[in-house]
Amino acid sequence: MGNTPVPIADEVTVEVASDNTVTVDGPKGQLDLQVDDDLSIEVDDEHVVLQRTSEERRERERHGLFRSLLTNVMVGVT
Repeated sequence: MGNTPVPIADEVTVEVASDNTVTVDGPKGQLDLQVDDDLSIEVDDEHVVLQRTSEERRERERHGLFRSLLTNVMVGVT
């Protein structure tokens, strides 16, 4: 689940701060998500990808959780 890229809609912009805060801005407003430090975030023109730094159970659980939360943020601003 966590490995699936999160699509970015055409009218949405995504920015990642150095403290792993993802800011998503769209037609319905702006939302921020503070992502766990054990995950890295990569943004390209069409997708956001979360990657974990290890295979420990806690990180695998958080990987899927934050991917789902990020998907909900995307839906919330569109």
